[in-house]
Amino acid sequence: RRLEFLPRHFWPAIYFFFLFALLSTFRAPHPLESITQIMEFAFIFFVHLSVTLTLVKTPRMFQASVLLFLAGIMFGAVTAMAIGQVQGAGRTQIFYSNNPNRLGYPTAYSLPFILYMLTNLWRRSRLLALLVGAPVFYLMFWALTASGSRSATVGTLAALLVYLTFRGGLKVDLRSVFQLGLTAVAIGLLVYGMYRLELFPATLTTRIERSLAGEESLTYDRVNLAEAALLGIQESPFIGVGLDNFRYVARRYVWQATDQLPHNMWLQFMANIGIVGTLGFFAVIAGWFVWM
Repeated sequence: RRLEFLPRHFWPAIYFFFLFALLSTFRAPHPLESITQIMEFAFIFFVHLSVTLTLVKTPRMFQASVLLFLAGIMFGAVTAMAIGQVQGAGRTQIFYSNNPNRLGYPTAYSLPFILYMLTNLWRRSRLLALLVGAPVFYLMFWALTASGSRSATVGTLAALLVYLTFRGGLKVDLRSVFQLGLTAVAIGLLVYGMYRLELFPATLTTRIERSLAGEESLTYDRVNLAEAALLGIQESPFIGVGLDNFRYVARRYVWQATDQLPHNMWLQFMANIGIVGTLGFFAVIAGWFVWM
């Protein structure tokens, strides 16, 4: 069928995003990498989202899409468990990336959908819900702990807290505040139980303990990158150094910085494509959620 593109009110934001991404490419030490990411964003905006809008027209199609997405996540986690390829600090990698964080991220994305589907299944058959839910939850939390991803852990806790508190609807009152407190306590007890029972790899626990102890390799490198990004933005607030290119110039601003992108998405965008381009990207994301 004919593709349904994003509505016209998205176009100005997308235009400014691409305009400043292209202008920033002229400052890029590796312009090909910037152009590659520009093409990836073009695919997302004009193909990926268009296919989504065109095909996902019914609740059944939406559920089928989510199930396929979850199946892909499970496949990735199972292969990572079977292959057991690890990086430094014992962090398990997934087959499509050399960054162990990619193994843990899907847990944060998928848990609300998994909980929703298992709740519906529980109403039909409690035994089946338990038989399906137990291995799925173990696999998701194994992926999170084996990856050692602290950002995915924060995302998972936030996703669980928001979903369990507002699963009946987005109402902010005294009851929801009380529900939020109870949910936070329940999640805290769950995390403590997982920590004490040692059911999952200790990789994540070790990294969190080292972070809380202030180990430089796990804390100050983030600070140095953030400081370098702020200095880069201050030097050129409207034209960045090109998508995916700040890692090549980070040491120019803070010599202790590692050759990485800032570990904050908004600082990363502003350093790479400037403030106006970043506002364009933010407008697309905010507009999508308001529209949905």
